[in-house]
Amino acid sequence: MKYVQTDEAESEFTRRLREMVEAQKQIEGTKKLYFSWSLHDYDVRNEGRVEGERGKARETARNMLAMGLGTHEQIAGATGLSLAEVEKLAAGQG
Repeated sequence: MKYVQTDEAESEFTRRLREMVEAQKQIEGTKKLYFSWSLHDYDVRNEGRVEGERGKARETARNMLAMGLGTHEQIAGATGLSLAEVEKLAAGQG
């Protein structure tokens, strides 16, 4: 009880208990850091994947425009790009 009140380990048992608690706190801190890095890595990979998909859609739209396949609206529907973006690509601005 005195340990709880003073935070001073008077016996070998309370000293060892204190060390175990401190070790567990460090492990929990390391876990949190690892998970935050993992989430960051996931976000970066996901962002890259989305940007890659968008780049592929733009490339497909450019090819469709060059081949005269479909209206701007159809190309937008086929690629998932906005009509405004397809029109920019058609005008050579994208």
